Amino acid sequence: MTKRLHRLGTLAYGLATYTSPKDGAHYVFVSQREGNQVAQLELLERKETGRARVQARIVRSLTVLIQQGGELEDAQAEGMVADQELGLLYVGQEQVGIWKFDAEPDGSAVGALVDSVENGRLAADVEGLTLYYAGEGKGYLLVSSQGDNTFAVYRREDANTYLGNFYIGAKGGIDGVEECDGAQVLNVRLGADFPAGLLVVQDGANDPQRVIEDNEQLENISTGFKFVPWQGVSNAFAIPLEIDTASFNPRRVSNEF
Repeated sequence: MTKRLHRLGTLAYGLATYTSPKDGAHYVFVSQREGNQVAQLELLERKETGRARVQARIVRSLTVLIQQGGELEDAQAEGMVADQELGLLYVGQEQVGIWKFDAEPDGSAVGALVDSVENGRLAADVEGLTLYYAGEGKGYLLVSSQGDNTFAVYRREDANTYLGNFYIGAKGGIDGVEECDGAQVLNVRLGADFPAGLLVVQDGANDPQRVIEDNEQLENISTGFKFVPWQGVSNAFAIPLEIDTASFNPRRVSNEF
């Protein structure tokens, strides 16, 4: 897999997995470190001397935008997430915005731009994406807007209506979240501390700081993860976001090989 992507001009960068609700086939999407291609690979079982192994074959490539006057290496996309029920792939192109593609290998390879940094709701870099699943195809797409240390929220259904941004501030001696590269949200109950679900986010500038000099500038290289109760995110909006702990079970998304 790495060798094939290298021949396309770069190394692998972002990654997302997808299991087709149509036939249970397993796929992985891989973006380029310096390029505008996203490869879709099917994961297949290969048996060797009685042992099952996994092999991959490229089934198609998706293309994101190269800005006018821009360079190929500036077109990179890293954050991606696949909607396991609706058969969609969301790609965060760092300097551009959020793209939506069909996730099925026989679907359209033409992406739709859900939102752009030019609209002011996202501040480059556009980073981690995650999906909150609710019933009947509803829920939310959460996107790390690294440039202003917030998270943009869109509806999962229809045209992905924008609902607003929130930030994760300091509380109880725990510092806030800055320079977030990735996030993962779960709708299910996770014990007494997270009865309505859990949002986990990467904090790229964690306290206590570990400062080093980089190109004659001081940089905090301490990172960590912050756990946020979903009801805290929900109640950050004037009209609270939906809480649905029963409609989606992440343990039943994929079939075993």
